[in-house]
Amino acid sequence: MQSKWFSVRSGDLTFFAFILKRPIFMGRFEKNILFAAIMCFAVSCNSDIGRLTCEYNCGGESYQNVTSWDNKAAKLHTTQPEILFDMVDELRMKDAPENLMIVREVPNKEHPNNLRACEISYSKGSNPVLANIDKDTDQRPDAVKTYNRNWRELVWRVAEWGALGNKDSFCDPQTSLVKENGMLKLVRPGGDGGGPAKFIQIRDHSVDLFFRSTAHFKALFGDTFYRDGHDKNWSALLLSKKYQRIGLESVSKLNISVAATLKEVQIKTDRITTTPIPDGAQAMYDPRKHGTQFRFFIPVDWMDNHCPAMKPPSASTPKEFPAYCKFQNRGFHYGINLFDERKEFDTGAVGLDKDTQMFMYGQDLRALVPGGFIHNPFKQVNVPAHISADILPLIKSAILEMEATQNDLNQGKSDDDKIFYIPPRLVNNVTRAAENNDAYLSHFGISSVNIGYEVPGLSSILFEISDFKLVSAP
Repeated sequence: MQSKWFSVRSGDLTFFAFILKRPIFMGRFEKNILFAAIMCFAVSCNSDIGRLTCEYNCGGESYQNVTSWDNKAAKLHTTQPEILFDMVDELRMKDAPENLMIVREVPNKEHPNNLRACEISYSKGSNPVLANIDKDTDQRPDAVKTYNRNWRELVWRVAEWGALGNKDSFCDPQTSLVKENGMLKLVRPGGDGGGPAKFIQIRDHSVDLFFRSTAHFKALFGDTFYRDGHDKNWSALLLSKKYQRIGLESVSKLNISVAATLKEVQIKTDRITTTPIPDGAQAMYDPRKHGTQFRFFIPVDWMDNHCPAMKPPSASTPKEFPAYCKFQNRGFHYGINLFDERKEFDTGAVGLDKDTQMFMYGQDLRALVPGGFIHNPFKQVNVPAHISADILPLIKSAILEMEATQNDLNQGKSDDDKIFYIPPRLVNNVTRAAENNDAYLSHFGISSVNIGYEVPGLSSILFEISDFKLVSAP
């Protein structure tokens, strides 16, 4: 089948399209190609009878888009990459209003009405506005509903876990909102004379995160001390986003792209001489308790279509669902440390997040780069660092590695004593055969991400993030 090729130049985007001689495909194919061109770059296509194949590039990675005619369904069927998140592009100031949610505490089982959050609305044509939606102080009865609606609508949010109310939260009126030259900057003063406690700067080409934990611990203890580690009383500054869940079995690639520059860092490790030492504090630095980290996590969950979609069945209705539904939505945090003051790289370590009761898998950064690194490039001050890799096989490998560790630990134990990092394989009731790898891995999927600081120690650190995106390929 013959096709005619042409090229149209629009700004930095070169759009290659074609005109098919069969009228049934005209317009529909072009719409799919245009969609791909807007999302990605350098589209090139070739056609055969009833089938169009396009090669194009997203974030430095090559993808293939196939559009074909489904005779049975009498409609076009298209497979193409999907940008799950692109933080810098999605947060940059645009003509239409954007919303950035700041969250200190969300409703949970113990405190269903405990919402402490605020929202910042900003755009190119208007001044930024900070609106409080704190459930305890705001008289609007829909505060929780507002939070849930915005979270479902896939806005980015800032998690301030550990923030001490008006002592160091962005939601406090002391926060300044600066808008100039296409930039938005949120600055929370430290209150200790040492400059900002933290700031977020959103520019056209980057999102900058600054965090000075010294201000947090001074507000917590009345003076600068290290935490003693018995309580999770450190502060975190994380940007996070929820997106439509995608099953690992439905994609051929998950390409992560991260570009960031460590602009400044100061780590305090010397002994504190101030006395007396308050409760919950200590004078000595301990690397096991006080490591400053900059990392991202992608939660990986397990689901089965015979179970309730969102949560396990209650204990009062166990007969409605299979017993294995108790694992529904259980999983682990797949994480990559870009910066850790105590070491160059993670080495596949597994730890437990006490708040979520989910295990954390620390992927070795070197696995994302052919040949690996000798030194972590994200720890070099004022040196831009970049990684781009398909993490799908790494996530699958992490699942199987954690499963093997789990099986070793549970060997010989009773069911009540077994520990589950991740849900086990399902067993056929008739043959008693366990799922094979493909069937087991097909239960797992991803639907959110977070990136930023977790700082239980005393430090000051600034990262400029110029790229952070995840693209799935069919």
